[in-house]
Amino acid sequence: MAVTASVGDPDINGRESNSSGYGLSMVHPAPTALSARGTNGYLIVTTDKYSTAVAKFVRWKTIQGFNCIVLTKSSWANSDEVLSEIKKTYDSVKPNYLLIFGDNEDVPSTHYACEGAEKYHGVPYFLSDVPYTTLSSPLHILRPDMVHGRISVSNEYEAGVVVDKIINYERYPVEDEAFYNTSTHYTAPEDVMDEKGDGIQSDYFLLNSEIIRSYMMGWGKTVNREYIYGHTLPTQYMDYCYQHGYLVTEDLQDPSVWQATNTSLSEEINKGRFYVLYSGHGGINGWHGYTVSDVAGLENGNKLPVLYSATCLSGSFGHPSCFAESMLRKEDGGSVGVVAASMVSHFLWNEAFNIGMFNSIYPDPGIRANFGQNDNPGWSLDSRYVDNGEPTYEMGKVMQRGKFKMVEMIGDTAVIDSIMIYMYHYFGDPSMEIYTETPACLDPSIVQNGSTVSVNTNGVDGCKIVLSSLSGDEIYVAENTGSASFSNVTFPYTVLVSKHNYKPYVKHSVSYLQDENIKYNREVLANDIIAGNNVTSLYGSGDVVVNGGKLSLVAKNSIQLQPGFKTNGGKLLVHKGTDYDCPFSFDDPVSVYNEAQRIAPHRHPDLPELTETNDLASASNALYVDGNALVFRFTDPTDVEISDMLGRVVYVRSNLRQGRVDLNRGVYTVKYGDSVKKILISEER
Repeated sequence: MAVTASVGDPDINGRESNSSGYGLSMVHPAPTALSARGTNGYLIVTTDKYSTAVAKFVRWKTIQGFNCIVLTKSSWANSDEVLSEIKKTYDSVKPNYLLIFGDNEDVPSTHYACEGAEKYHGVPYFLSDVPYTTLSSPLHILRPDMVHGRISVSNEYEAGVVVDKIINYERYPVEDEAFYNTSTHYTAPEDVMDEKGDGIQSDYFLLNSEIIRSYMMGWGKTVNREYIYGHTLPTQYMDYCYQHGYLVTEDLQDPSVWQATNTSLSEEINKGRFYVLYSGHGGINGWHGYTVSDVAGLENGNKLPVLYSATCLSGSFGHPSCFAESMLRKEDGGSVGVVAASMVSHFLWNEAFNIGMFNSIYPDPGIRANFGQNDNPGWSLDSRYVDNGEPTYEMGKVMQRGKFKMVEMIGDTAVIDSIMIYMYHYFGDPSMEIYTETPACLDPSIVQNGSTVSVNTNGVDGCKIVLSSLSGDEIYVAENTGSASFSNVTFPYTVLVSKHNYKPYVKHSVSYLQDENIKYNREVLANDIIAGNNVTSLYGSGDVVVNGGKLSLVAKNSIQLQPGFKTNGGKLLVHKGTDYDCPFSFDDPVSVYNEAQRIAPHRHPDLPELTETNDLASASNALYVDGNALVFRFTDPTDVEISDMLGRVVYVRSNLRQGRVDLNRGVYTVKYGDSVKKILISEER
């Protein structure tokens, strides 16, 4: 059987690796200093057609400190074959994360038989990836051996779209405070207990949405209501909820609250919401009043929410394109991750699951709910005494802890519990952390002295510091710290400093840009930067195209732009500097290509010498930045005026042909002739 594999650390969990037992090619030697992130191995199961997207994803996960293993084939025969190979790998290296990359046609899921599946799926089972994670015991469904997720795509283009969305979400978070402070709840409760309507709710949909909404507002969030109702305004929650006659709040009896449409929900998502919660009935095609056809029209760009869709069938990934898949696959919008069910779910379990997930992310003080059904006294939800522990932000773990809390709150209903646990899935990267606040900036010091690289976070404790080779052969990790020192570093490397709700700081000794479609703001920090369509054999070849946003290239030694680097509507800032100062922001920066740096000799022994390159089409020949100075070269006499960020004029000259003005570090507006541009001075005067 031909199965290929790559592994960042063959001794991921401190156990002896024995690859010969199952014919997998194990590459990349184990790191020899500090922690090898031994408990965070990452297993990816995919097919050969996704190799380019998977390689890009692995590159980012490696930079984050994960030791990635890839099991790939041209095709997988069935779920038994998939399970067998996963188990062999797990028995050897004990990874903690499992990602299925591809839809069910690519990597078949397991079958879970249950009553009702024939009605909804045409076969007596529904699909579940959970058995791939319970390898030491099938009974470990609440505490599986691996945290799992599925990037469910059907072709190479979709794979590239989804990988870019996930990486951009983590690496280049949205710079908009309103995004992280605003969410949306979309709720479609059942109409009434009878056709005439008496205002009494016949489900927990509305109650669940309101409980979580109130809790999140207590955390300082704005939670917008998008509520839809059929015939009668609600007056009372379920009459066996809390106590008989428990009334809805007065504001919910205002008809204006209940005017949601598919158009208004799309408008909400397009504004940018860090999460969207749905509470109501669902199906393969989507939610009540909002379906796959609406997803196609979303235009929220990189303002991507995490979607909580714990409702019937919205994650039925055995069908060509279920709702969760559509939201994940949507280009330039949709969602970065979706929690959804692959089978018909029960509303009480859905609501407990939702509360469990939010209590996992926001454990203090936790949502304190207590409701149940008097016709089945054993079915009740009670979170008054649940110990939520420390917060969890990785979405695969959030889902898993949500399942655990769901069972804890409802009690011993083993058969139904197991069905519900098997049907919930996370569509996306299970290791991805949801941002819960506007990300702060890191400004670490990175110093190389001979073969030793020292990193200091300059006062930010509790960080993860990773040094990895460009090939992924070497991965060194220091956890929960403010400093680290890496010795015997004799290879091109990348340093990552990260912490929850901080923008990751990534610095390269050498950065290659190749096969990149850049749509949103991005900065690259390195000693040397080389960009083009075939500048390294480490990644797949392809053009680097700046299609949108702003690309900032900041290098200490040299920047080389080779054939295949293109600007197509995006903005480019190229300058030298020892660092990139995060607090500075600038709109519409001038595209600068400094001729003085254009043919600087390359200083890295492992890279070829720089060659002549043409000026960028977007570069300005009239002015450029040189260190802490702005240099002018005009063909005709030109009037020049420079203003600082506060609008104060700091330089004025008339009829200027050539000139140089030294400036303090900051952002300046330059008026010359009929043109107005903004520039960034990054070096101290």
